[in-house]
Amino acid sequence: MSVEEELQVVEKIGTALAEMISVQGDMIKSLTEKVNAQQALILQLGENQKRLLTEITVGQHKTEAAQDNLFDTIVGAGGSSDNIRDIFMNMPKAVGKDRLRQLITAETLNGLNRECRRSESGMFLMYGTLIGAIRHAGFIPWDDDIDVGMRYADFARLYEYMTEEKDDEQSVRVQVSYNSRTRSVQCRAVSCDPSIPECGAFTDIYVLRYLTDSSEDTRRRLIAERQRLNERFGQLNDKYAELFAEKPEIEIPENAIILDRDCDISVYDEAAVEAAEIAREAEQRLIDMGMVSREAATDTLGHCIFTYDEEMELIRTDDVFPLAEAEFEGERYNIPRNYDEILGNVYGNYMSLPHDMHIGHSDIGLSYDELKAIYESARAANYNPE
Repeated sequence: MSVEEELQVVEKIGTALAEMISVQGDMIKSLTEKVNAQQALILQLGENQKRLLTEITVGQHKTEAAQDNLFDTIVGAGGSSDNIRDIFMNMPKAVGKDRLRQLITAETLNGLNRECRRSESGMFLMYGTLIGAIRHAGFIPWDDDIDVGMRYADFARLYEYMTEEKDDEQSVRVQVSYNSRTRSVQCRAVSCDPSIPECGAFTDIYVLRYLTDSSEDTRRRLIAERQRLNERFGQLNDKYAELFAEKPEIEIPENAIILDRDCDISVYDEAAVEAAEIAREAEQRLIDMGMVSREAATDTLGHCIFTYDEEMELIRTDDVFPLAEAEFEGERYNIPRNYDEILGNVYGNYMSLPHDMHIGHSDIGLSYDELKAIYESARAANYNPE
């Protein structure tokens, strides 16, 4: 190849390289423009997200205000408490699995009520269940738990009665557990059918003590004792951290609770028995301090400090007794005679729509047919005409 031909080849290669560099430059320019556009889009999306969150917050407040205005408008035509109650009574009930879950839970209340009558132990509806009875004659549509109250002496009588050996079968039993998460001792009525506690259906029992007075000083001292107990339960949690990590709530054996029976402790029961002893010592401390009376009736009732009540709510005994009655899911139950005062102190205007309704219930992994079978079994267990 001549020198001239070699120069032509080199020139052609140079031209091709220049064209390639030009194309790559255009590609880089295009990619840069796309990246810039994406960054601008991301920034715009961020601004849109901020604006959307602001609009949601503002919209939520507007919705709550509109909800209040709508409710006031509906009620305003009549304005009477009967008119308001009619509105709530005609609200649609929960449906499907949610409704079955409610009805299964109601059967634990039904069974507990029967055992209370048999043992002559007073029980009355409280909190959301009491609101449901007054407003809806049953469950609040977006609720699925049940709360009742009992005086200490009534609960002790019921517990002793239900732990005795009897010929007839009970549909429910009383369970006392230590909850390491809330650092509290919980009393519940659960079904004797093992499939029912599995679906989360039970009745919470709030055990109330007579307090020597209702002063603010007493309430502050109760809160201080609750905080002291909180520390002791915290030490228990640390001691059995591995156990509570696996099972945060453990049942306390019958012979370790309230009735001062001798404890036959298994290795597994050690933590539960210690929790019961801590709670019993804390209550005895309140008695020794002259703040709590187990037997003698006083003007004031309050939660025992080992239940979960950081505010230490106080209730006038005259607002509870003598008890009245109300319907709940087709059955008649005792309620505090001055329920309006009690509910007003806890919830404010309980005859209005709440802003924090949680429509729907937690999915417990059971099908509609499975829940229906559980409900029919629970209903049959409670069908015992007296």
